[in-house]
Amino acid sequence: MNKIIVFLFVIMFVIFFGCKDSNSAKSVSLENQKSNEDYIEQGKDIASSAFLALSGELRSAIQEGGLENALTYCNLNALALTDSLSQAYNVDIKRTSLKYRNPKNRPSPDEVEILNEYQKALESEGQLFPKVINVAGVNKFYAPIIMQDACLKCHGAKASIPVYKSILKHYPDDLATDYAMGDLRGIWSVTFRK
Repeated sequence: MNKIIVFLFVIMFVIFFGCKDSNSAKSVSLENQKSNEDYIEQGKDIASSAFLALSGELRSAIQEGGLENALTYCNLNALALTDSLSQAYNVDIKRTSLKYRNPKNRPSPDEVEILNEYQKALESEGQLFPKVINVAGVNKFYAPIIMQDACLKCHGAKASIPVYKSILKHYPDDLATDYAMGDLRGIWSVTFRK
């Protein structure tokens, strides 16, 4: 009889603690998992913060010294600004395009694929949405950057860019011109670190 009671006690002990540990592990793993929607919302917040920071600094640079000053600011500080925001958010933030200005912003193969997808969608449907894709085990957020009127001062038709010669001094291999309003300028690419 004592053996049966001990046996039942051992089984109950194993079941109770075994289930508790299993549920606890499931709970922890669910807490660590994010859905694509979570990554999209977080990516949108990060891209918006980066855009506001960069556009705010460019506006200030233009007010202080015109387009020439903004060009110098961009050349010296744009990458440092996105790098500091990357550290603050514990992600890697990048602005890239098929027609990039700074070679350090050259798109990776997955970014080229997304840029081509967005271009095709813009030409056929006209609507572009942010997306998250897992690339080599890492979640990456992408969102389109559409040309706005203010951007044309440095990215429009070469003949209409008053600082085009200065652009070529800073970026001799510049590709980022001849855009029109509503064109796909590029993408925000946010890589969520593991």
